[in-house]
Amino acid sequence: MLNSYVLGIDVSKDTLDAALLPAEKPTEANKKEKAKKIKVKNTPDGFRELIEWLNVRKMDNLHICLEATGTYGDAVARFFHDNNYKTSVVNPLLTRRHAESEGLRGKNDPMDAASIARFCREKSPREWVPTTPELSLMKSLLRHLGHLVGARKRIVTASKTPGLADIEILSFSAELDFYDKQISFITSHIKEHVAAHPSIEKTVKLLETIPGIAELTAWKLIAEIGDRVDICTPRQIAAYAGLTPEDNQSGTSVNGKTSLSKKGNSRLRCALFYPAIAAMRHNPIIKSFSQRLLKKGKTAKSVVCASMHKLLKIAVAIMKSGEPFNANISVN
Repeated sequence: MLNSYVLGIDVSKDTLDAALLPAEKPTEANKKEKAKKIKVKNTPDGFRELIEWLNVRKMDNLHICLEATGTYGDAVARFFHDNNYKTSVVNPLLTRRHAESEGLRGKNDPMDAASIARFCREKSPREWVPTTPELSLMKSLLRHLGHLVGARKRIVTASKTPGLADIEILSFSAELDFYDKQISFITSHIKEHVAAHPSIEKTVKLLETIPGIAELTAWKLIAEIGDRVDICTPRQIAAYAGLTPEDNQSGTSVNGKTSLSKKGNSRLRCALFYPAIAAMRHNPIIKSFSQRLLKKGKTAKSVVCASMHKLLKIAVAIMKSGEPFNANISVN
């Protein structure tokens, strides 16, 4: 029999907590299994330390699983994939629900890693495929642009503080000039990158046919969704964005309102907020959809969230079909 294992990795900014379990479920007689655990730095040196730790165990097969945590997990996922390890990157919402089904209520990183390993063993998630180099660069550039825009906004706010000295005003002005130039530089580079890749440019133009979606939003959707559009359903991508509804109910003791899961790609959610508001006015599908919800007594906030969900599914449907927007488009 093959010596097969699953490895769950809980990713944080600075560290990786890993838990190793046999790929075969424990028998009734041996239910109390104990995962082998290790904590390493979330750096290339830490990745190599983890591989050395794994090599000691001389495994025939290993399936590695980690949650989609944005930039913190990208490097480790690519490292293991490039070193020919079967690697899966899964929606945190799925692993959390699996942990809840096990009766786990507490939260700490080693516990999360073991739960992710058990999820991997039971669900056998599909293998992760890295995004293409052109999409990976586009995502990196857009995230850097977001950082620059955010920094500029903070400086604008600080520059409006009453009673600033002349030297402070001059300093803020110089900083704003710097960020304006950097934002212009990166934006120009993104435009050049899109123009150099006809498939990306075509998709941008298709997305811009959707009322409510302009060029910058189209860029962000393409960069953050990446190759998922080819292998995931619109519903799965909505879950990846954290735009699926989540009930807060438990018997008769808890009866909270339904809300977004918010376990997913926050950048994708943020990219859809203002476009959804615009779509509620100008997109015939979103407009009629949001009006129906408002007539049912839904709150304005919940209607905006539902419109974000609907707008994302429309965008994914158009990316899949390669056809421009029309008011009769079918969205599942």
